[in-house]
Amino acid sequence: MNIHSIQSQDIPACLDLYNYYIQNTCFTLEESPLSLDAFRTRVHKVTERYPFIVAQDEHGTVLGFAYLSVFNERSAYRHTADLSIYVHKDHMHQQVGSALYRAIETLARQQGITNLISIITNVNPVSLRFHEKQGFIQEGHLKTVAVKMNQTIDIYYYRKRLE
Repeated sequence: MNIHSIQSQDIPACLDLYNYYIQNTCFTLEESPLSLDAFRTRVHKVTERYPFIVAQDEHGTVLGFAYLSVFNERSAYRHTADLSIYVHKDHMHQQVGSALYRAIETLARQQGITNLISIITNVNPVSLRFHEKQGFIQEGHLKTVAVKMNQTIDIYYYRKRLE
């Protein structure tokens, strides 16, 4: 597996991967698929300040991606970042998420990030367990705050302090 900073040629495959989760799950609370231009703009905005990395196999197939983004715009939160990790549905349970997490945590530390926050829906127990395995702790639970695909959804705030 090769993990590298996102390149322009990775963007369409990452978009397809993400749009799958938008259209088929309640793991992300976006409801409408993104266009290539919208996703490209998002990637460029993220990479102005934070890392956005991609995992590929030996054939160049995108297996997943991870990125950090603004947790809160107020300057006092400058050492805290929101973490997102998405693994291709056909490559779950192959350690792709763990490899991406290790790489993004290293980059976060290098950038002076001291807290990582993940917002996870209650309908994604695999992600809840994954974050706990990586040393995250549950810091908050907001009940029935979203509705997607006719499901009422809770969200959990998970945090990891990087020492």
